[in-house]
Amino acid sequence: MKTYLVEVISQYLVRYVVEAREESHALDEVTIKCELYSEDWKEFSQKHLGDTIMSSREVNETEILRVFDEDNDYLKEWSQEEKLTFINKIDYEDTELAPDERDWQYDGLGNRVYRGTMQSYDPDH
Repeated sequence: MKTYLVEVISQYLVRYVVEAREESHALDEVTIKCELYSEDWKEFSQKHLGDTIMSSREVNETEILRVFDEDNDYLKEWSQEEKLTFINKIDYEDTELAPDERDWQYDGLGNRVYRGTMQSYDPDH
């Protein structure tokens, strides 16, 4: 199996309600307080807007460990085995053939269809 690093941006709409003399003061205060993660500053609401895949590439174990240490510098002392537990694995059916060896394909919704068609795949007929 190959291993891929998939980079995603997760976006949130965050609202703050600020009492201030002027709008520009409210904007400045939100900028300052958010950068400092001020404990006395309260979010009004938060809504997740979704994730956007920015890039993906095949990586080897050396690259995985390098990126892990770069992104999680406070965990550099962890063992390689601990760091590699963060690799997600797809649980494929053991009996599934490689894509170029089968007469069916996925239709994009996870359904099996006869290769080159949208007809549902039924190996018994």
